[in-house]
Amino acid sequence: MTARGKLLGELTKQLIPALHERGFSGPAAIKGNRLLHEFRRKAGDSHHVLNVQLDKYQRPWFRIDLSIEPPEGFEVALLRGDVLSHAMVEPYRNKWFRADTPWWHRLFGAQTTRARRAVGDCVALLDEVASWWSKQVSSAHIFDMPWSLAVAKDEQNA
Repeated sequence: MTARGKLLGELTKQLIPALHERGFSGPAAIKGNRLLHEFRRKAGDSHHVLNVQLDKYQRPWFRIDLSIEPPEGFEVALLRGDVLSHAMVEPYRNKWFRADTPWWHRLFGAQTTRARRAVGDCVALLDEVASWWSKQVSSAHIFDMPWSLAVAKDEQNA
């Protein structure tokens, strides 16, 4: 099995049950070549949205994006000019949870994967994620990135 296949298996085995326990609905397994896997739960008038994003180059990497969807939806809020709450979960100052074999292991021919550890590190941060849902402020592993259509236009013009 490839390193990416092992990662997908660990995400299905560890992360999905942890999200379902916290009230999120979403796919029962992470498999195939889809890059985004969305999990959501109702929170008052809005929704908490957690996306598991896989690396587009098929590397055994993933990241977690958080957002709060307003009652009227993302599109209406953006067109109205609202600033949306959005954040990225970043382990060890790196935007990706990585399950690949470190280069120094590959140098000596080792083919170990770190899928169990990478997903375990992500699951361990779910309490920190829970805190973000209520405060929307950056923390040790969560980088808060409020987002609006004006910000997107500024980024395109830069």
